[in-house]
Amino acid sequence: MQPLFIDKSVRTIPVIRVETSNPSLDEKQRGAAVDAITKLGSATVQIDFDATLSERPFYRALITDLHRTIPHITITALASWCSDDRWMGGLPIEDAIPMLFQMGGDDHLVRARLGRGEDFPEPVCRASAGISLDETPPRLPSHRRIYVFNSRRWSARDWRAATEMANR
Repeated sequence: MQPLFIDKSVRTIPVIRVETSNPSLDEKQRGAAVDAITKLGSATVQIDFDATLSERPFYRALITDLHRTIPHITITALASWCSDDRWMGGLPIEDAIPMLFQMGGDDHLVRARLGRGEDFPEPVCRASAGISLDETPPRLPSHRRIYVFNSRRWSARDWRAATEMANR
């Protein structure tokens, strides 16, 4: 929906957003999702799925199935998954990117923890961070890969703001 023109030398990673309206996810739906994602033909994918508690077994199975043919999987992660809700242990993923915006009730807890210089208890959440141009990001530990999200069409001004925000 927002065209992006990039040089062919730039490495791109497909990002797959999973949204559900039916909480009773089954093997047939998982198989269809795996087939669709596998057909992208990429050795690396990023999955973005705000799985509820009841959807986590489906999500775990989806990632496990994908990993059989896609060796490099990263996921976006709710900040709570990286803090005290440690359900991601053992997932065959390389990185879980904590989304540090629109955190809802966890916002003040996550900001306080990071503000004290602490890191996320979940080890897979310590390489990256997702921030948004719409919010002031929390203090981040150093040496993170930063993903900047923008709710609007990207402009030169937004790019400058994102670069400045990511370099802080």
